[in-house]
Amino acid sequence: MIRSIIRNRAIIGAAKIIHPDLMHAIACRVSHESKRRNRRSVEDVARQVASRPDAAFFSKGNDMIVMGHIHYPLHEVKDGRIS
Repeated sequence: MIRSIIRNRAIIGAAKIIHPDLMHAIACRVSHESKRRNRRSVEDVARQVASRPDAAFFSKGNDMIVMGHIHYPLHEVKDGRIS
């Protein structure tokens, strides 16, 4: 929903006439609220993805799982393996 609002032409036009400090404050508030609302779902997805590899994954010589761009630190050690 936020994406459709901030990409709206009328909003973009209005942003050009609003003081930059006010726009920055609005952007920070929107960002903060978005992160607050989505944090739990991001954490759940990160844990779900990290738990997928099974013994077969590690039996192929893999010692570690590295996921990128999830904005949530997750470090787990299971059976001496890091995910």
